[in-house]
Amino acid sequence: MRLLALSALLALSAHAGELKIHAINVGWGQSVLIEGPNGTKLLFDAGLESKKDVVSNYLKKQGINQLDYFLLSHNHADHGGAAQHIVRDFKPRQSFYSGSPHNAEATFMRNWFAAYKETGSDAPKAMPLGHRIDLGDEASATAIAADCHVMHEDAVVATLQQMQPDYRMPDCDHINDSSLVILVKYRGFDYLVSGDLGGHQQNGQEDFETPVITSIQVSPEPWVRTPLRGIDVLHLGHHGSKTSSNLNYIDLAGPEIALVSVGPNQTHGLPNTESITPLLDRQVKVLQTDEGRLTDSRTYRGGAVVGHITIKTDGLRYQVSADPSGIDTVAQPPVQSEAASMGLPLDLPVDGDSAGPLPPVDQQAPTVSLLLSENQQQYLMQAQVSDDIGVSQAAFLLDGVVIGQVTPEQPLKNGQLEFSFDGKVLVPGKHLAQVKVQDASGKQAISTAIELMIAEPTPTPVQRLEEIEPNDSQAQANSVAGAVNRIIGFFPKAADTADWYTLTVAAGTQLNLNMTGPTASSQNYNLYLYGSTGNLLAKSEGKGTTESLSYRNSGNTAQTVSIKVSRVSSYSRVTPYEITVTR
Repeated sequence: MRLLALSALLALSAHAGELKIHAINVGWGQSVLIEGPNGTKLLFDAGLESKKDVVSNYLKKQGINQLDYFLLSHNHADHGGAAQHIVRDFKPRQSFYSGSPHNAEATFMRNWFAAYKETGSDAPKAMPLGHRIDLGDEASATAIAADCHVMHEDAVVATLQQMQPDYRMPDCDHINDSSLVILVKYRGFDYLVSGDLGGHQQNGQEDFETPVITSIQVSPEPWVRTPLRGIDVLHLGHHGSKTSSNLNYIDLAGPEIALVSVGPNQTHGLPNTESITPLLDRQVKVLQTDEGRLTDSRTYRGGAVVGHITIKTDGLRYQVSADPSGIDTVAQPPVQSEAASMGLPLDLPVDGDSAGPLPPVDQQAPTVSLLLSENQQQYLMQAQVSDDIGVSQAAFLLDGVVIGQVTPEQPLKNGQLEFSFDGKVLVPGKHLAQVKVQDASGKQAISTAIELMIAEPTPTPVQRLEEIEPNDSQAQANSVAGAVNRIIGFFPKAADTADWYTLTVAAGTQLNLNMTGPTASSQNYNLYLYGSTGNLLAKSEGKGTTESLSYRNSGNTAQTVSIKVSRVSSYSRVTPYEITVTR
């Protein structure tokens, strides 16, 4: 990783123009303004419709009355909900989208196209791969990926097959993976923004990040081709979600700065720990437009919250500064800007000669085998794993369903991961146990299934206690032995209104009582449980003669309790009541 020079903010070189990139804080969503050295104004995404004023006011603050270009990465409202309003307010001269056929499905996309018709402007077009927007003075913005394809795709696949012979471009089943990816390049400076592009096989997304960064490195065009670890600023895909930012992508890009467009109204725990931690481990400075939702346990809080972010460059050095007024103080308790703690404003060289050795590329999928052992119906699953860069997660499955996950503190190259479960909760019959692992770059493997058989439980023999009269008071209660699991009694006459039983509940044991009785509509019995001093512990006073109650002895010693069956109305000389006892 290149060393950061935390010096005072230097003036841009007098001989060159100035490229500006603004990551506008729109909370849940993304919006980026790019200003070229020749004055070209390009907006990439516009955030939710609720953030239309934030984007509009920001553009106006920069003195912008009209956009030259307006690009939407893909069909999700957090990236384009405000698009129709941007069209009406800033009348872009030319607009592009990824070209995915799914883009026509969303209401906001239909409204976006309708706004062009309303204003008499040219409708958006699908952005061709490799299409280059001239920003002046050798600066440009180029479409590296669109609609699940990348520039020079044949060369990209051939390059990746050198490391993985069976490699092929992933299938595109998720709208996020159709995102438009733009590389902004000015002399030696490089900035990459990728919408919600995927980097892992997760939540329906695939790894499109690896072919994107490979395309940039094999492209013959000088306005695209970038050396290994030559990306200065990487705008994280999908708001720092664990679906993006795989390790191959990060290591091949080699950014010094990572930007995260995120906010407190994000509902997916963004940014995720799995995305941010590898960047911090590589000494990348992570700058967030805002804090993620603090009440979500999945939200990672290690990135620096700074508000609106601005990058200025002459192609030789670049400066990073922040505007804390962009931090959301309404959606959650106020968050203080962490710009000063990150050394902002920063002044950095774009020269990547001091990058140092490149971390090893992931060349193989992990391997995994499973051992299963049992002790008194407690099962232990032991996954033996091996991988060249290390396994980052193991999911333990039973009958194809995940029953537990284990994440090692560091990616595990060779070793064992374990998970245990209680076999007593399983239904009798055959079950299949497996473990699925994923390495740090997203490659997966699953073990051969191991069969385990859960036997039918041995029926508990019925041991009955039949009521012995008189037991009409607590002092006269019938004693229920520890082996008894059913009590049978009668209310044969009007004078008999209560029956009592006493039993012992062991320490830490739960007592369950379930009573049934005569079903005639006039019958009504209640069930009570008392302590040895006559204190009421539990009761069941439903209509009829079906009653249930539970009580747990949470003490350290056994406890004597008394059951009272109370007759409220009517009686039967023929049909008894029965109480099932479990403890």
